[in-house]
Amino acid sequence: VGQPEQKTVKVVRPSGITLPEDSPLRRVPPRKPEDQQPDYLEKFDSRTLFYDAFRLDGDVWLSGPPLNNLKEPLEKADWRVDGKDVGAAVSLSDWGRTQRSRIRDTGPGQRLTLGLGDERFSAEIAPDESALFAGQRTIIT
Repeated sequence: VGQPEQKTVKVVRPSGITLPEDSPLRRVPPRKPEDQQPDYLEKFDSRTLFYDAFRLDGDVWLSGPPLNNLKEPLEKADWRVDGKDVGAAVSLSDWGRTQRSRIRDTGPGQRLTLGLGDERFSAEIAPDESALFAGQRTIIT
């Protein structure tokens, strides 16, 4: 009756940055206390800066939770790709309930580092694998 459909299964481990427990920096919950469920604060992610850093069309994209009050400190942070200062190329923005930030024209670097005050963070930049998904039905969880 025909050839079996070929399927590609690829598990991608995201490479993000999360603030440590003892960091004074925290994302402020967007809901007013009167609008919060009883377990809202327990479940609220106040420490993730972004879930993943990946390449697309020569830029590095950062996806994660909305920046909210963390946008200003991140705009003042020391952003580097393989040691090269890319702060002027960083565009931080929220899109709906998510973050969609970009670092333009970073070159071929593989490691993103971020300095926030005395704290330093690092994440591997994932390659552009968008061609794997072209014309495909995909599940992203």
